[in-house]
Amino acid sequence: MSGVADSKQSDQVDAGLDAIEQAFDRWNELTIHHQKKQKRFGFFTALLGPVAVLLLTVQIVTFAQNRPVSVTLIALELGALVIALSFGFFNSGSPNTWMKYRLRAELLRREKFLVLARVGPYLKGDTPRNVIDSRLVLIDSDATDPAGLILLQDADGRTWSEALEDARAAKVQTASPDPDALETFRDRRLLNQRDWYSRRSSEWGGRDDLFENIAKFVLISAVVLSALHLATLYLGDESIEKQILEILAIVLPPVGAAATALQSLFEGRRLSRSYEDRALTLTNLAAALACIKPPLAAGGTDEFQFKRLVLRTENALASELHQWWLLRHTHTPGV
Repeated sequence: MSGVADSKQSDQVDAGLDAIEQAFDRWNELTIHHQKKQKRFGFFTALLGPVAVLLLTVQIVTFAQNRPVSVTLIALELGALVIALSFGFFNSGSPNTWMKYRLRAELLRREKFLVLARVGPYLKGDTPRNVIDSRLVLIDSDATDPAGLILLQDADGRTWSEALEDARAAKVQTASPDPDALETFRDRRLLNQRDWYSRRSSEWGGRDDLFENIAKFVLISAVVLSALHLATLYLGDESIEKQILEILAIVLPPVGAAATALQSLFEGRRLSRSYEDRALTLTNLAAALACIKPPLAAGGTDEFQFKRLVLRTENALASELHQWWLLRHTHTPGV
C-alpha cells in the first residue's frame, strides 16, 4: 500500500509542477510581448531627434526655395512624430505592466524548485499538492501584488531560512526532497542561472561599449566637420560640399546624443557589473553544493545542507529581483 500511496503522491506533485510550468509560460509570454513594446518606444524616441533634425536641416539648407520638396520633407518629419507616438505613448503601456508580469514569471520559475527541494512553504508535510494550489492562487492572480511575494518569508514575516534552522534545532521532521532534486536544482537552476548571468554580463558590457564608442566617434566627427564648415564660411565657399558639411555639422550632435540616450536606456554598464557579481555568487554556491553527494539520507546532514543551500541560492536571486524592482518600477504616491 505504501508503494501505491507514494506513486499517487508523486503523480500529484508532477501535476502540480505542470500547473506551475503552464502558469510560468503564460506570464513569460506576456512579459516578452509588453517588454518589446517598451523597448520599441525607447528606440523610436531616441532616434526621433536626429531624424527630425536631419529632415528639417535638409529642407532649410538645400530646398528652402523648392516648395514641393520642402513640403515633402516636413511631411516626413510629421510622419516620424506620428509613428513615434503610435508606438510610444498610445501603444506601449506602463512600464510597470511588463515588470509585474516578469515578477510573476520569476516567482513561478522559483516555485518549481521550492517544491522539488521541499523548502519554504513545502518544508513540512509530505503532500505538497495542496500547498502548490494555494501558492498558485497567490502568484497566478492579478489580484495580488507580486512585489510582496519576492522575499523568502511567510505572511507573518518569518523567513524560510529561520523556519529551516528552527526545525533542525527542534529536531522536527521535515519533508524529504524529490529523489532527483539535487541534480535538477544544480543543473536547471543554479548552474543555468549562473551561466545566464555570465552570458548577459558579457552581452550588456559589449552593448554599452558599442553605444559609447558610437557616441564618441560621432561627436569627434561633429567637431571635425564643424571646423571644416567654419573654414568654408571663412573662404566664402558656396559649393554643394558646403551644404553637405552644414547638414552633417548640424545633424551629427543629435546622433551622438541619441547613442548616449540608448546607452542610458539599456543601462548596459550597470547590468553587466550586477550580473557579473551575481554569477560569482552563484559560482561559490555551486562549489558548496558540489560537496553534497546524492542520494540524500532522509533527515540527514546532507539533506539539511542541501535545503540550506537552496534557500541561500534563492535568497541571492530574490535579492537581485527585489533590487531590480525597486530601481526600475514607477512609484505612484499614495498607491
